[in-house]
Amino acid sequence: SMEDLDMESYIVDRNYIVAAIARYMDVEHGDDPLLTRRYRTKMMYVDYEQRRALVRADDDGEECYLDYDLLVGADGARSVVREALVKSVYDFEMDVGDIFNRFRAVHVALPEALGPQGIT
Repeated sequence: SMEDLDMESYIVDRNYIVAAIARYMDVEHGDDPLLTRRYRTKMMYVDYEQRRALVRADDDGEECYLDYDLLVGADGARSVVREALVKSVYDFEMDVGDIFNRFRAVHVALPEALGPQGIT
């Protein structure tokens, strides 16, 4: 909750989380024919009852429905996945709040001596 923000916490850029999920899926399930990866694609609508999602390709605007067994809502602040859950699941609880007055984002260039696995 917003009251808990006085405790020490960390904010991680969503791009790092998405990259970590993508790496994990490649390593653990990369050869699975049931895994579908879609990049440069926008989620337009989630049909919760039919377990399918309408997506649109950024390059040509082509739309199609994708069936799903597991839908991960990592689609940002204006989440289409979250909206579908709020509309379809009566006991889905969430809290969206503004925390920008409590921290500052600072972007620091990665030092050359620091590699992906630590100091080299």
